[in-house]
Parts: sequence; structure tokens; C-alpha cells
Amino acid sequence: MSSDGDAKEEENETNTITEWEERKRETCLRWKTRRRAILSNPDLLSKTPWVRLLENDFWGTPLSDSGSHGSYRPLCVLTFRLNYLLGGFQPWGYHLVNVLLHCLATVLLIRVARLILPKAKSSVGSMVTGLVFATHPIHTEAVAGVVGRADLAACNFYFLSLLAYVAHVRCRDTQYCHRFCKKSSVMKSDSKQYQKIVYALHKSVTSCNWPKRQLRDLENTELSSVSVVMKKRDNVRSCCWKNNLKLWIYLVLCLLLAIAAMLSKETGITVLGICFVYDLVYCIPSSKVRFLNSLC
Repeated sequence: MSSDGDAKEEENETNTITEWEERKRETCLRWKTRRRAILSNPDLLSKTPWVRLLENDFWGTPLSDSGSHGSYRPLCVLTFRLNYLLGGFQPWGYHLVNVLLHCLATVLLIRVARLILPKAKSSVGSMVTGLVFATHPIHTEAVAGVVGRADLAACNFYFLSLLAYVAHVRCRDTQYCHRFCKKSSVMKSDSKQYQKIVYALHKSVTSCNWPKRQLRDLENTELSSVSVVMKKRDNVRSCCWKNNLKLWIYLVLCLLLAIAAMLSKETGITVLGICFVYDLVYCIPSSKVRFLNSLC
């Protein structure tokens, strides 16, 4: 019995030593990663030209070098350099920026949840989503580790790009409604012109001679109706012009923010796929029909 107990104790001690060694290796690996990305990164120094941020990888190695890691994240390195210019290598500044970026990402996620979730559950659902996102342990490494700045920056640009595309879709659907109103107003003006032609034919072909007063009344009525239609058409044109401007502004902003997310971390480019899925799921049926017709 004593031999079995000693064997179990030795096994437990071995497991404890193994776990301690693994934790030590992870700590050393994180320290080496942090040291290579910040302390020994030449792109953070003020003497390094700003253009080098576009030529080197995340660790400060030229992309043309055979030993380059290949991770191209110039915007993230730019935030590290701004941190260094403001506070040098003091760690509290880097951690403060990470915490602020995490808070901003939580606010943006709440905004996205309010737009995507049903209106009856948007208030409660968005708050629960933001609370889970802010306190989930899986984000500990990204927030506590300085190198996790890439994930945080890409996350913020990701949500901003999605919000810009949501605004683009709303402007596009509103523009479609205005076009429908424009078509209806044009149909009304065409019907008025048809009535005018019928009246002219009736007057020239038939032998009856209507009073001139009725003719003046009819002409005045037609002129007033035509002026109303023209005013409505001008209002629709001005409104459509504004919607077209907003439409392109939001679309260009979405693309620029998607590029910024990609330049923060490579996976940020996947926001374009999320925008495509959102368009298929949440856009109005008329927009879906027009989109499917464009593919055919």
C-alpha cells in the first residue's frame, strides 16, 4: 500500500512540474513575442522613416527578407509607434490603449446588435451581447497582451465597416422607394397628357362647339396639375440626388474601413463577406429581386 501511495505522489509531482514548465514556456514565449514586436522593433523608433511601416512586417523585418514572418499589419505598428512617441516603452500606456480599444469595440458591438436583432428584443439583447463580449475570458489575452493590439484594432474597424454598410443598405432601399414615387408621378403626368390629346381630338373631329369658358377652366386645371407634378418631380430629384450622395459615401467608407481592418490584421478583410450575408438576409424583398435579376 505504501508503494502505491508513493507512486501516486511521484506521479502528481511529475504532473505539477510538467504544468509549471508549460506555463513557464508560455510566459517566455509571450515575453519573447512582446519583446520582438515592441522592444526590439526598429519601426517604433523616431529615427526610422515612416515609410518603413509600409515596407516591413509586424515584427519590423522587411517583407522582401527570406526570414520575414509575412504578417502585414502597418496600422497596428503605427499605434505602437504613437505609443512610443508619447510615453516611450512605459507599459501602462500600451495597456491603456488596449483597454480603451476593447471598450470601444464593446460599444460598437452593442450598436451592431441593436441594428441586427429584432426591435422587440434589441434593447435587452444588445446589452446582454455587449456584457458577454466585454467580460468573456477569451478576450483576456488580446486585452492584457500588448501584441493583441492587432486583434483589437481589426475588431473596431470591422464593426465600423459593417455599420457603414448597414447605412448604405438603408439609403439604397430608401432610394428605391423614391424611384417608385417618381415613376408614379410620371404616370400621372402621362395620364394628364393623354386627357389633353383626347380633348383636342374631340374638339377637332366632332361638330360640337364647347364654350370657351370651359376650355379656359380645363386648360387652367391642366396647367395647375402639370405644375404640381413638376414640383413633385423636382422634390424627388433633389431627394434622390442626396440619397445617391449618401449611398456612395457610405459604400466608399465601408470599403476604406474594411481595408483598414485588413491592414490591422489579415482576417479583417472577411468583413466584406459579412456585409454580403447581411445584404442577403436583412435587405427588403424588392432589393433582393433586383439583386437576383442582376445576377441572371
